[in-house]
Amino acid sequence: GLLGRHDKKVLARLVTRGAETSGIAPNTRICVTNTPLCPLAAFTMCNVARIKPGHRILDPFAGSCAILMAASMIEPPIQSVGVEIALDGQVNRNDIVLD
Repeated sequence: GLLGRHDKKVLARLVTRGAETSGIAPNTRICVTNTPLCPLAAFTMCNVARIKPGHRILDPFAGSCAILMAASMIEPPIQSVGVEIALDGQVNRNDIVLD
């Protein structure tokens, strides 16, 4: 049991699942920052901001772009801009979309 008692049972049911964050996990893509934001934190911040269709989002310290990617997964029609300083060799400047 949960408290060490074997005579009591807990009945539980899955009510909902959270966002599928594996697609934006920092270990699946190139990150400019050494301390990328956790995808769940990014989704939480987007939910707190109440992102709606048509919103414009500016992330002046984009880093791993987790917030921008989470926002685009919540509301695909948003417009977003991320700004980050990147050293040469960290970003594929010839194909930024691929990167």
